[in-house]
Amino acid sequence: MLLMTERARLSALEGEVRYLAPDNRRRYRKARKEIVLTIVEKGVRAGAFSVRDNFETTRALLAMCQAIPRWYHDGGRLTAEDVAAKYSDIALTSIFRESRVPA
Repeated sequence: MLLMTERARLSALEGEVRYLAPDNRRRYRKARKEIVLTIVEKGVRAGAFSVRDNFETTRALLAMCQAIPRWYHDGGRLTAEDVAAKYSDIALTSIFRESRVPA
């Protein structure tokens, strides 16, 4: 999450993926999704995460992260660290089993 704020301009390039050649766009999106999906699936198998749909949870987490560079800017009300902490909390709270949510 911190990367999305500290490197917001670079992170905003996600929206420019549409300009990649179709094969490159598919490979990029597949790799990005597989990284997060693997984490979600491992958490579910370990009993740490409680989600109803691994794929939709992955899509929601990616969308949440990709939205940050659209509104975040240095010098705003929240620091990069504040945003990273808040969004990490939202993500973890939404997928951890209730009894395992870290403090």
